[in-house]
Amino acid sequence: LEACKKAASAVYRDPANKLSSLEMLSCEASLESFKLLKALKRGPEAAEILNQCLKRAPAAWPGLEAAKAALKAP
Repeated sequence: LEACKKAASAVYRDPANKLSSLEMLSCEASLESFKLLKALKRGPEAAEILNQCLKRAPAAWPGLEAAKAALKAP
């Protein structure tokens, strides 16, 4: 969980990392964090991470629709 969270935040802390491919990897890491947090019954924290991801997600990210659906799922 911590590795995924750190990987995701590393992309946005350094302007040199603002590349579409790295942003997609960051979104994948955020989605994995979301899944882990949901499994740990930490729903509000999970939702916050995925919401932040979706605000920055590139339109070309293959996981975009799955992330949106995961956020809406109970």
